[in-house]
Amino acid sequence: MAEKVKSSIGAKVEHPSWGAKGALGYAKVTYRGLAKNSEHLAVLMGLYNLKRAQGLVAG
Repeated sequence: MAEKVKSSIGAKVEHPSWGAKGALGYAKVTYRGLAKNSEHLAVLMGLYNLKRAQGLVAG
């Protein structure tokens, strides 16, 4: 039962980041350490937001 709950939560968390990675061309990403992981994720999501905003402005 605990595994089902964990996988359910993981699926909800991973789905948005999967979309961002796919849009920016990241097929497989490896992270090394919590600090680098946080920095990389912040940059990746920032770039994705800029890409989405550009599409919204262009129409």
